[in-house]
Amino acid sequence: MSCSSLAVALSPYFVLYVLSVVTLGFACAGVFVTLFVLRTELVSAPYRPAASMLTSSFFALGYPLLSLLAYTVRTWRTQLAICSVCGFVVSLLTRCVHQSLPSIEL
Repeated sequence: MSCSSLAVALSPYFVLYVLSVVTLGFACAGVFVTLFVLRTELVSAPYRPAASMLTSSFFALGYPLLSLLAYTVRTWRTQLAICSVCGFVVSLLTRCVHQSLPSIEL
């Protein structure tokens, strides 16, 4: 997803931009559905609604942070490049997290 986002930010031609946005859309849909299933399977049945609401609240926190970024950085290409670099950093940090459930292969 970060690669597609960076490709959107760096695309010099409209056709490449459209193809990168379509690829990014497919990646986002696949990642979010997979993450929703994983986070609901990690907790027991009575806590699943609360777990999905709690983790979805981080998206609500991310929208104002994205607005703050848009206020400080004016060009959309730079904003998208900053967000994709953050995605690369997070994907590298997930390799350092201890895997507590050996049945889940990421």
